[in-house]
Amino acid sequence: MSRMKISIFGLGYVGAVSLACLSRDGHQVIGVDIDRTKLELIAAGKTPVVEEGMVELMQQVAASGRVSVTTDARAAVRDSDISLVCVGTPSAANGSQDQGAILRLAAEIGRALAEKAQPHVVVFRSTIVPGTVEDVLRPIIEKESGKRDGHDFHLCFQPEFLREGSSIRDYDKPPFTIVGANDDAAVEAVRRSEQARALQQQLSAALAAKEAAQRKAAQVEGELSAWTLLAKCLSNDGLIALDIDDAGPTFSALANDLLLACYGPRFTLQVITQTANGKGELREDFDIIVHDGWRDESKSLKMVSAGERVWINEALTRAIALYLAGNTGRRFGTLFSDEADGPLDPEHKRMFMAMKREVLRLGGYECEFYVSQTPELTGMADCIIDLEGMAAQTVEEVA
Repeated sequence: MSRMKISIFGLGYVGAVSLACLSRDGHQVIGVDIDRTKLELIAAGKTPVVEEGMVELMQQVAASGRVSVTTDARAAVRDSDISLVCVGTPSAANGSQDQGAILRLAAEIGRALAEKAQPHVVVFRSTIVPGTVEDVLRPIIEKESGKRDGHDFHLCFQPEFLREGSSIRDYDKPPFTIVGANDDAAVEAVRRSEQARALQQQLSAALAAKEAAQRKAAQVEGELSAWTLLAKCLSNDGLIALDIDDAGPTFSALANDLLLACYGPRFTLQVITQTANGKGELREDFDIIVHDGWRDESKSLKMVSAGERVWINEALTRAIALYLAGNTGRRFGTLFSDEADGPLDPEHKRMFMAMKREVLRLGGYECEFYVSQTPELTGMADCIIDLEGMAAQTVEEVA
């Protein structure tokens, strides 16, 4: 396999995992981000994201000498053959996609290409709506570079299929690899950095899984159509800022009440809506800082382990519902949830139930319906609807 020089823009979840895996496979990789903390972590052989296998892999690739990091986009384009764009495109306050970061980066890459004599391939891996590359990003790059796509440089789109918790395995064995481009040069550049896959077999499996998921979703679609809170309050990178500037203290208090009811005093959190830059000037920002009373340490929610983040995320999403009900008038009379929303072991399931009851009390909800297949939660319910029993009875009646 030929070795390539690859620059990766955006070192969040997709970018960091791609950097580690590509470098492991022998490629020279340049990581580019405006967040110097991420760059310092990678340079020190540490992972900027929480993911199984990334701690060891990042140590390995940093020691190999094949990884470098920078904030200089022009230098990264100049010193690489192909650029992967993995910057975030979170949901905006109105529910649309916030493409501000990727638009600014497209202009910056265009200016870098203006100074480069050799052809260059740009691969967009960020989550973007169809038509964005051709109708929005290509005109920006062509304007800033003074060059033409397909002649002086090559654009293509390769969506990512990485799941949290199994992203390294997904990278090595993806269900399929899709590349969209207008010329063979761009496709060939991507193909050189990817291993050939058994596409048809994996595509069939993926379609079967999708159809099964759609059947399950259809069963509860009518009941859950109003419950859009999670989609609006969560983006690819986790929780995003609420649309009310002073929501932080009230929201934090609600979340801490739920954490206390569920898990005792171990976890408390603080919502950060402003941070100071290098000049001491305040700028808009958003982060959730979690304090672990057992370990006496504080860190961003993004850095909390996956198991503990499950507990905290459940308290956060319910706190958002309580906040919106109390401050915007968006009140729901009934809640719905699935057993998979909470922790898996019986002890924490019982603790999780305590939080469910606290949500009902604080929000004044009439009831909550939840799906359960374990006796720990079923035994704590006030009333049980046995769907399997009802289905069996219906079959007997028909017979």
